[in-house]
This record gives sequence, C-alpha cells and structure tokens, in this order.
Amino acid sequence: MNPNRTPPWRWVALTAFLSWNCVGVQRPTTLTVGGDLSYANPEYVSRGCDGAVYDRQTHRQLGLGAHVRYEHTSGGLFMARLRALAAEQVSGEAQDSDLPRGYGLLGAGVAGGFDRGVAGIDLGISLLTDGSEAVGIPYGQLRLGDLDSVWLSATLGTLDPAHFVRLMGLAVGARSERMRLHAGLALAAMAVKPGDSDEGERGITLAGGNEDLAAGLDLELSLLPSPDSPLSLDVGAFVSEQAALRLGMSYRF
Repeated sequence: MNPNRTPPWRWVALTAFLSWNCVGVQRPTTLTVGGDLSYANPEYVSRGCDGAVYDRQTHRQLGLGAHVRYEHTSGGLFMARLRALAAEQVSGEAQDSDLPRGYGLLGAGVAGGFDRGVAGIDLGISLLTDGSEAVGIPYGQLRLGDLDSVWLSATLGTLDPAHFVRLMGLAVGARSERMRLHAGLALAAMAVKPGDSDEGERGITLAGGNEDLAAGLDLELSLLPSPDSPLSLDVGAFVSEQAALRLGMSYRF
C-alpha cells in the first residue's frame, strides 16, 4: 500500500465541501407576498379508558391566511405565515344541545434558512392560540438534491398550524420558471376546540379522525401563467380521512 496515497474518504469529504461552498443556487432575489382562503372539516373522536368511543364530533373551519417569502440570490431564505380561523362544532354524539358551537383559532409561524449547493435547511417556530392558551411548535426542513430543479425534503413541524399540524413528512420538491411544487406524505392532524357535555369547552386538541394523527397527502403548488408574471396561483392540501384545503394568490416583486 502506498503510504502517500490519499484515502478515499478524503475525496468524498472534499467533494461534499466543494458542493456546499462552490456551487450556488441560480435564482434572483425575490420577495413574494400573498393571501388565501382555507377550509377544513376535522372530526374529533373521544375515547374512554377501555378504547370505546365516547364522543364523535364534526367541526367546520374557514380560514383567512397571509404569507411572505424572501429569497436572496446568495441562497438566504426567510418565510412567515399567519392564519385566522372561524370555526364551529356542528355535531357531537355526546351533545344534543348548544350546537353549532363557535370558536376561533389564530396561527403564525416564522423561519429562516439557506440553500447552498446540493443542500438546504430551514429552522423556525410556529404558534397556535385560541386567546386563552398558546401552543408552540418547532419547525425544521432539510433539502437534498438540485435545489433549482428537483430535490427530496424531510420536514418536522409546520409554519401554518391553523391549517394543519404536521408532525413529520417526506416529500419531493421541484421548481421551474413557472412552477414550485412540494408533494409527499405526512403524519399530521388538525387543531380543534372540542366541546364536552360535562366539562364545557376543552382546550386546543389535535384531531386526526379515528386517531390523533393520520397519514395523508401533503401538497403545496404554485403556478405562474408565464415566466415573467408576478402573479401566481397557490394551492395547498392535506388529505387523509379528512381534508384541509387552501386556495390563494401571490405577488412576486
């Protein structure tokens, strides 16, 4: 064995270092702002200690959301979301009066990140409140691949907790002059305020249908009518036993 020969692992480390430091993303500096309307019909199931269903509630949620995304040509990222929900419990097996029962939720999230070479990362936090209590949810996303074309992503948490609360997800991401896509599978639920026939109104609770969390399709899609258009159509959804949908528009400066 030649003692002066460079070990293979050093070439691997050098390649990774050059990929991170010498290959930048190819994108202009942009500021994108937008708004959307959202709808969800979560079902909350309450079970006793023996696992038997005690109550099954249907909720209806209408939301108004706003978002900001800043991308710098160096790869720096900043994003923020805000959503207000007007919600109501429309049915409940253990309740035969005082329905529909209305309540409100407010969710917000902020994150910063960086795309460089073949890797990108976001870190942030979101907050969900009903006015009397607040729940904080950490957020993080790791991206690997060609960040100007197609990549894979792993996500923990959410920046839009009033839309749906993602525990974790794996997805394919893509972008071009006229499209940006995030599509994959996620373990998630929706936030509700269940009513109780004995205790009145409970605090913020996750509802995933028959379970607290459900696996489903996680989709975010932005479409531009032309490469030079500042306007885009935005679609978002989480679909499992129940669905959370949003539709809106964005303007890119």
